[in-house]
Amino acid sequence: RIGATGSGGNISVTAVGNIALNSTGLGLGTSIRTTDGLTLQANAITQGPDTTIAAGSLTTSTANGANLVGNNNVMSSFTASNVTTGNITLNNPGNTGTLTLGTISQNAGNVTVQTAGGLVIGAGNTIGSTTMTGDITLRADAIDIASTASLQTAAAGGTRNVYLLPNIPGTAASVGGSAGFDISQAEINTISTNVNRVVIGEDAVGSMTAGAMTVGSASPINMGTRNLTISADSVTVSGNPLTSSGDITLKSGAGLVTVDGTTVQAANVTLTGGGVNVAPSPAATASSLVLATGNISITSPGSAVIRGSNSVAGLFGRVSAGGSLNVNAANVSLTGGSLLNTPAEMAGGPVNMTIGNELTLMGGSGKDAHALLFSNADFNLTIGTALRLDAGTGLGAWAKVQTSSKIELFFPNLSSGGFFVNGVEGRIRQGMTGFFIGSKPAKLGTTLITDYGL
Repeated sequence: RIGATGSGGNISVTAVGNIALNSTGLGLGTSIRTTDGLTLQANAITQGPDTTIAAGSLTTSTANGANLVGNNNVMSSFTASNVTTGNITLNNPGNTGTLTLGTISQNAGNVTVQTAGGLVIGAGNTIGSTTMTGDITLRADAIDIASTASLQTAAAGGTRNVYLLPNIPGTAASVGGSAGFDISQAEINTISTNVNRVVIGEDAVGSMTAGAMTVGSASPINMGTRNLTISADSVTVSGNPLTSSGDITLKSGAGLVTVDGTTVQAANVTLTGGGVNVAPSPAATASSLVLATGNISITSPGSAVIRGSNSVAGLFGRVSAGGSLNVNAANVSLTGGSLLNTPAEMAGGPVNMTIGNELTLMGGSGKDAHALLFSNADFNLTIGTALRLDAGTGLGAWAKVQTSSKIELFFPNLSSGGFFVNGVEGRIRQGMTGFFIGSKPAKLGTTLITDYGL
């Protein structure tokens, strides 16, 4: 043991080789205690789970890593450097107040900091380095990054991800919002564009700690060229746009991924959740849009719902990919709204769907409240039970599957039929509702090809 509980004075420990803070069981471990500063310098530093570092501030300097994982650690500030290989890891469960990070200079490995309270990165401090190819993981009740701080990695090689997540599983969180755990646009701007991906809500092994996540409720979020993953029990993007010239992935646990009255736009977009809703709510003042210059993927064991507004004229739901549109869900529905110009639309090229039960397109009761599934290449649709196209009661509220190429339907659970137009099985079109190649009805066996598994 070095120092004592409540005692002060700076402590410095230097070793030519390694520093090992060992433990042999609960309550049987090394302890270093001071209310002031502690400095550890060695080739490498390791700590057993039942050892304790209790200090006002901790500074480490290593060549081959510092693994400080004690279950009783408590400190108010942490600064570190590692010049060769190995990781920098700090567990700080004893501080439910604020942990302030100084510069953590890492040559190559990972930087991982977990604390039981809030985490602050002070002005001018850097986490990582331009040579670092590992990941940065910050886990805390709240994260506050000064605008002049920076999170850095190398431009290539390794994994180079930044993980920002609540300490306690199920914590409500936000991006561009007002939750206790919130990542703001200013904080995103501190993350180097060298970083491969910014991940908010889960860690490097996919352990999700964010509960209900809201995005854009207080301000727009523009990731620049950064790739983004948001992972939470549920994810709702509303109020303001979420954009990136890189990729965006929104994924939830059993909850919904919802785009409500705003735009999600990126090079490629992935939506994965218990259900996926792209629809303006009654409170929305803008349409719900998911747009990609490249590919869009939607995956859900439940339903994917695209819908126009029933509350405000001119608001619609749209999913549009410049590349392929790939959907795997139990059910998919496109439903027009009840007011003027409230359509529901999905588009891509090609369009590939695997649907366990039904694909439904239904026009609404409003004028021009149509439902459109469009491909600028082929359709490849695998459907468990039925494909239903039903016109609505509004003028121009048709329901249409349309392409300039061909439409291929596979029903693995059927021996015939399976597709319906205005309730009639096997019908190709009625009026403007049905299957179309350009402006003309598809031809069964030529441009509308059906196949059956039974």
